[in-house]
Amino acid sequence: MNFLGRAYGFPVEPDNLFIPSGVSMGLHLLCSFFTHPGDAVFVEEPTYLYALRIFADHELQLIPIRTDEGGLVIESVEANLARFHPKFLYTVPPF
Repeated sequence: MNFLGRAYGFPVEPDNLFIPSGVSMGLHLLCSFFTHPGDAVFVEEPTYLYALRIFADHELQLIPIRTDEGGLVIESVEANLARFHPKFLYTVPPF
């Protein structure tokens, strides 16, 4: 855990970590613990297809955020933040 603490700049304890068995499980748990039906979630466009299914199962309102060759279009994020209060932003890093 020391290497995480050094990277984050604060102590990381094992009791504060949760490692899901995969992205689908992690998304499901994130939605279960932190959202309610009808909550808004920002989703980059395009996105992971199965994530859309998980969000639909939780009855979340999906707000598409445009992307370009550089990633998220910040103006799209700003414009949507003026209208919505999302629980989170779901993005997929391009590596």
